[in-house]
Amino acid sequence: MQLEEEERVNQVSEELSEEIKDLCKKAKKKEIFSITDQIKYARFKGIEISESDESIVQDILLNRSYYFKVTAYRKNFEKDINGKYIDLSFVKLADLAKIDMYLRMILSRMIFELEHSLKTLIISSITNSLTEDGYKIVEDYDMYMQNKFIDSQRKKGNTKTNEEILSEYTQASEKILDKVKGKFGYDFDFYNHHHDKISIWALLEVMTLGNLERFITFYFEEEHFGYLGLKTAQKLLKYVTNVRNASAHSRPLIYNIVEPYQFGRADSNFKKRRPVIQLKQFATNAGLDSELIARALTNMKMNDIVATIYLHEKYVQTQKLKTTNFEALSDLLDRIKVNSKMYEKNHELLEAFRFFEKIIMEYGKLIT
Repeated sequence: MQLEEEERVNQVSEELSEEIKDLCKKAKKKEIFSITDQIKYARFKGIEISESDESIVQDILLNRSYYFKVTAYRKNFEKDINGKYIDLSFVKLADLAKIDMYLRMILSRMIFELEHSLKTLIISSITNSLTEDGYKIVEDYDMYMQNKFIDSQRKKGNTKTNEEILSEYTQASEKILDKVKGKFGYDFDFYNHHHDKISIWALLEVMTLGNLERFITFYFEEEHFGYLGLKTAQKLLKYVTNVRNASAHSRPLIYNIVEPYQFGRADSNFKKRRPVIQLKQFATNAGLDSELIARALTNMKMNDIVATIYLHEKYVQTQKLKTTNFEALSDLLDRIKVNSKMYEKNHELLEAFRFFEKIIMEYGKLIT
């Protein structure tokens, strides 16, 4: 197991035991830690593990999760001047890990529903148009993406001719189909039937969320029939893609959920670190004050979570799905409140929970 070593070994105090010094050296070299080592190292970093909880922690690390996963949530807590975490226990980390798991499960379902709804909207727009051609639009998309590729190469200083630049380029529709052509894959028959001449309704069927995001940008920018209906998705779907990727690979969502002004961190001008306008309005309607909105929605993960909820409310048309998700999110809020007193000294985290609760209540208000 690889463990992060946040302090150089040569800065370790002489007062530390030889055992801890050895653990720090192992951490620096990213060597494997035993469960006992993990517990000792966590205590050294300021993560409280009582003797009565030690057997529970061992069970969690052996059978339910792993050190790197659980301790990721430590980024929601501050450190003291010695680099030790303040008011942090392993019990709190395990609680946040469980909350995060439930949140990923709910948002994953919401994203599947959103993806289906957006594809349905596109197909409906094309079908209802008197001018759109379901085959020609795929050709147009390929040309659009091809030109984007050439432009990107030019910006990198590539001086070759367009023909030379495109000599090893694969058209966007081909790339999408190539991922489903495997001989033993679920979509092998689909590929054989459609790859010679692909229609948009067939191509949409096998698009990933990332593919769909790029296609919607093309559809909107080229002003195809009904494009204005996709304006909000064109602006915000990239944030949902982040949540989908994290959820699909079981990566933490509420890791470092308290740090504000993450947008444009390389820019010293704080005025450029502003929330996305649609999400800011959504949060304002939820009754949140502007100062909290500015802090919460410039945290990248909070921004992405809110974007997912906002787009689901806007594009998913089935009331039963919305009601089911609101009930699940409400249950999650109740789950958060069960141990909320544990975090009473972590005002930033409690503020993030309060912000999340208001967003969920606004989602519920809009769907009823």
